[in-house]
Amino acid sequence: MDRIRSERLEKAYPLLLVVATLLLFWGSLSAGFVYDDFPAVVDNPTVQKEQFFAAWTWRPVRHFTLVVDHVLFGDDPAGYHAHSLLWHVLCVLLVYRVSRRIFADAGPAFLTALVFAVHPIHVEAVTGVANRKESLSLAFALMALLGYARFLDGAGPRRWPWALASAFAWIVSLLAKEVSIVLPMALVAYEALCVPPERRFLLRYRGLLAVGGAIGAALLSWLVLRYATDPEVLRSSASLKGYTGELSASAVVLTGARAFFRYLQLLVWPSGLCPDHVVPLSRSLLEPSTALPWLGLLGVVVGAVLLARRAPVAGFGALWLLITYLPVSNLLPASYIVADRYMYAPSFGFAVFGVALGAMLFERLERVDPRLARAAVGIGATAAIGGYAIVAHSYNAAWRNEESFWTYVASCEPRSHKAHNALGILLADRGAVQEALVHYARAIEKGSPNAWFNRGTTLAEAGRHREALRDFERAAELLPHRAQVHFALGNAYLAVERFREASESYTRAIELDGGDAEAYNNRGAAYLRLGDVARARADYEHAVALDPSHAPAHYNLAGVQLAVGDREAALRTYEVAAGLGLTQAHEALELLRAP
Repeated sequence: MDRIRSERLEKAYPLLLVVATLLLFWGSLSAGFVYDDFPAVVDNPTVQKEQFFAAWTWRPVRHFTLVVDHVLFGDDPAGYHAHSLLWHVLCVLLVYRVSRRIFADAGPAFLTALVFAVHPIHVEAVTGVANRKESLSLAFALMALLGYARFLDGAGPRRWPWALASAFAWIVSLLAKEVSIVLPMALVAYEALCVPPERRFLLRYRGLLAVGGAIGAALLSWLVLRYATDPEVLRSSASLKGYTGELSASAVVLTGARAFFRYLQLLVWPSGLCPDHVVPLSRSLLEPSTALPWLGLLGVVVGAVLLARRAPVAGFGALWLLITYLPVSNLLPASYIVADRYMYAPSFGFAVFGVALGAMLFERLERVDPRLARAAVGIGATAAIGGYAIVAHSYNAAWRNEESFWTYVASCEPRSHKAHNALGILLADRGAVQEALVHYARAIEKGSPNAWFNRGTTLAEAGRHREALRDFERAAELLPHRAQVHFALGNAYLAVERFREASESYTRAIELDGGDAEAYNNRGAAYLRLGDVARARADYEHAVALDPSHAPAHYNLAGVQLAVGDREAALRTYEVAAGLGLTQAHEALELLRAP
């Protein structure tokens, strides 16, 4: 009877996991687009134009799913969130399937999948539409693992289709997010700890492993030479990815061990979850705050290997966590030091490890007192899973809209200049200029170069051009390669009638982005005020050639044509501007045609 009841319960486990996951994340369906969703979806021309296979897209599998969303849902975020949630549900079910192979019993496999389903560190990956790449990559990586397991189970030629299916799933996983490059290492760990010796494949063909390792080492060396030594990459990382302190490749690498223990803390006790962690960089390996984490990490690696010998399932969980952490560990300094979403794949190993330890504790207590064992493990599992679910539900609410999101970031990470920048933009759009300026000032205090530009933009829109000019000048010093900054600086110079400086700023903007018709139009205005009619006319002509729908450029060109006595050309150009809906052009035509 107990066996029948156990079988029925096991059949119900997948449905229970689906229901639990949907109930916990149902609130995400009412969330809007936030943060990275704008460049990935809202402002992404290839998504908006529904180009399924653009010439080149970063992480094409995610791109393909976003285009599908746009075809089905347009700009309604609810559909995008529902799609992302479905991928998380699929990952939960795949975690259960893999765990069922690892554990001897369905109960621990169910608990592993349930921990994975409700862990609050996944909110960023599930509710942030742009972060769907995490669940896509893990889903296909787990499919690859299951396909490989079926390959090992089989015999003869019939098993090879499973190997091909596994390889295909791995390729799709890589195209979703490149972090799954370490999957072969995880498969080796799976073989060593979860597969009988007679059924192993990779460990039997050591030469194949050696070739794969050599290829991986060569690829890593190329990446290090290509990116880790590039100062531009490091500078970009510093401004975009929350590093503070003296920037160097070695400083980023040295900080990796400290970040690992921060991740462990967030997995075990998820206090301090935040979409924008700001991490001070380590300066030297001789610092206790740097050396001790590295010694601790070395101890964790050695401990995981030793544990694998005595407790293979727990060891597999620990090794999966360590292996899948490698791509985001910043041994190649190209990632955020700490980002919650990076733990989406490693958290599977954490869940396996935690449940395996709980199962070992249960076995020991059961020998002493079965009722005590059931009570202790039951209370512990309920407290952990319930606590995770409560935190996840609360954290999910912060992603409701841009304002709630950035307000939360400002509270969870006071050092985040991105939060104050974003709040400044939101308040400025609402017309609350003074409140916006307060947030920009805070962002500037925290070292944000973008805040100078954003504050200047808000001041210019408020008509405070001389104050705006000072901010744009500072922004141009800090962001010398951004055409938008030099264009805004040119506008500020134009507004205060410093026409020479305006023309020079527009020239710099054009050098950085030669296809901007607005920059040519505005430089033409500066040249005209300097009395250089020939250059003004050339710029207006260039502007209308770049953008034939640019009505002000046509209007300005007509004015120059009229000034040099080319009345017929001016009439034709005014007619074009009037046809584009410019009221002043209609008025100019009436004056020219008047008797």
